[in-house]
Amino acid sequence: MIKRILLGLGATPLSHLAVRRAVTLAQQRAATITAVTVLDMDLWKAALGHVAAAGEAARRIESQPWAVARRRLERMIDEFQTACVEARIDGQVIKPQGNPFDELVSQWRYHDLLVFGLRGLFDYSLVPQPEQTIADLIRRGVRPIYAVAGKDRPIRRVLIAYSGSMESAKAMKRYVQMAMWPEAQVHLACFETAEDVGTQLMQDAVAYCRAHGLKPDARLVSEPAIRGLLPHARTVEADLIVLGDSYRSALTSFLLGDVVQHAVRNSDISLFLSH
Repeated sequence: MIKRILLGLGATPLSHLAVRRAVTLAQQRAATITAVTVLDMDLWKAALGHVAAAGEAARRIESQPWAVARRRLERMIDEFQTACVEARIDGQVIKPQGNPFDELVSQWRYHDLLVFGLRGLFDYSLVPQPEQTIADLIRRGVRPIYAVAGKDRPIRRVLIAYSGSMESAKAMKRYVQMAMWPEAQVHLACFETAEDVGTQLMQDAVAYCRAHGLKPDARLVSEPAIRGLLPHARTVEADLIVLGDSYRSALTSFLLGDVVQHAVRNSDISLFLSH
């Protein structure tokens, strides 16, 4: 059940989509939204290096693109608040004084789902490798994450990448149990697995989904997931990809698994990330 949604509010075009998706989910479930702004000015200031005077630092800060981002963020806040009023849902905005990702982790204790615009969340926050930040959020207990990408279209078809690992099973179960898009068609896929093993995995996963009222289809894909996941998602016209820690690497302190990392970097399809 989703009753409290956490929204990472950035200053890019994908932020508009993330706001709309979060508001729609909240409206459907009579949920509330807490939006945390993600623009770390301390990181930008540190990147400037040492300057002779505070006035010069301020001048350089105001002349750089992040000043534009700050103004865009204020407009995003207005857009979010207006959307909440129009949808008649309770929404609040938090502007962290320090590291915004620390604030997201702190607020997560009291929320059910984190929503943000994939990649767009990090554009103005000096995070050179966004997938490491996502990995850190997951490591610190922030999950599931709904990373919004692509066009503003309804979620009608969902691809669940299932490898048989405990982590991929947790992701599948979390998605199924949360029933965020109960009308969406579920497609299960197992990549680069021996046919007998993969067939059994798909049978078991299909049975689990059917027990929860879903009618999934399933397919074995001969390619490894790191190469085949995104092309297969496009082939089945998926609007959402469900991923856990599966296929080779693990979610460690600083690294995402190979497949998740590749999807975060390259996907134009929204992701549902769990562990």
